Amino acid sequence: MAKTGIKKSTRVQRAQERLSQAIDKLEDAVKSRTNGGAGADPEMVAELAVIRAENDSLKDVNKAVSDRLDAAISRMKSVLEG
Repeated sequence: MAKTGIKKSTRVQRAQERLSQAIDKLEDAVKSRTNGGAGADPEMVAELAVIRAENDSLKDVNKAVSDRLDAAISRMKSVLEG
């Protein structure tokens, strides 16, 4: 029975080592994606700027729609209240 316990702990240790190696590979991939940690990829920076501009535009549209809905709700309330 002692061998089973040893095998299980060895399997767990091997699994932990594989997990650690996989995490190291992921970290290396992230570093290489950002030019070795020296800064962000210029294409990613440009894409981020476009996405931020689009987000700002959508916020403006959302605010305008919200204002119009609030005005419509107010008019409906006043009509219903008589």
